Amino acid sequence: MSNKPVPPNGFTLTEECEACPECSYKGCAKIGQQKRCSSCGHQWPPIQRLQQGPTRGEILNGTARIPRANFIRWRF
Repeated sequence: MSNKPVPPNGFTLTEECEACPECSYKGCAKIGQQKRCSSCGHQWPPIQRLQQGPTRGEILNGTARIPRANFIRWRF
């Protein structure tokens, strides 16, 4: 007899998650390309993120680097 749990009727077993590299907990969820630990919230493996524009906080604090915009004025 195996130690694996038997799911109730209508449910299927999914792939088992590897242990969290931070806390060694074996419960995780897949979010996109990453896995997230259900115990400590650590996400792995790291994914490369695209550079986004300045955040609202950066703009309000005056620390945002915004490229100078060129405005074209039309006369009618």
